[in-house]
Amino acid sequence: MTPNARAMPSFVIRMLLMLMAVVLLAACTKKTTTSANSNKAGVLAGVAKPGILRLPEVSAAHFWSMMGSHLTYIQQGHGGPLIYDFTDTNCPYCHVMYSSEKRLINEGRLTVRYVPVAMIEPSSMSEAVYLLQAKSPAMELSHIERIIGDNMDNKNHAMLPHATHVFDKPSTRDMATIREIELNNGFLREINVDQLPDIIYQQRGGHLGLVSGLISAGRLTAMLSKIARAPDAYMKNAHNMVAPVLMGENDE
Repeated sequence: MTPNARAMPSFVIRMLLMLMAVVLLAACTKKTTTSANSNKAGVLAGVAKPGILRLPEVSAAHFWSMMGSHLTYIQQGHGGPLIYDFTDTNCPYCHVMYSSEKRLINEGRLTVRYVPVAMIEPSSMSEAVYLLQAKSPAMELSHIERIIGDNMDNKNHAMLPHATHVFDKPSTRDMATIREIELNNGFLREINVDQLPDIIYQQRGGHLGLVSGLISAGRLTAMLSKIARAPDAYMKNAHNMVAPVLMGENDE
């Protein structure tokens, strides 16, 4: 047996260990899926998968309209241009983005449709279910964001309200809400977005814009002049649960 042949097994082992390290590192740097928890996987097995509609098959205006009628969201604000903000309760950058948006909302300069997703921690789903099932989701969202902010300021881990037993003994209502959140999750997967927060908006020229990741308050304010004022921005009951989302790629 040659020296190279004797060295081969240890070389292969080293390569396999390196490959495993790369895979583990990649898993840690990306969001965890909502099916990571075994109990959750059992519940989600009964959740119907959404249909897929690629954005190139429709106009940007049509796709924007479908977002308004098919995504599950919570609206805050009734003035200024409209944006969609995809947010997870366990995303600290989402909270920073919320704080910047809240100032503009209070000034009547921005309307935000917050689209709850559950992609960071196993607890994200039960927290999102609790939020969407609240008597007033818009008020509950503000309350939860205050809890997050207070804990971030004190360098504590936020203990957020959540739907108890949502995966052990889910009710029919729980299953319906989980399905809506999974459809919101699926939207981001289909447009190949792998970080939060995410803002989607309609430009004045009709094209769609996507901002993925945290941006400064100054940049958000500067964006206002580029965002169209959508005619459906002031719907009543905007927090209501709606139908499955249609998915596609960004058309910016």
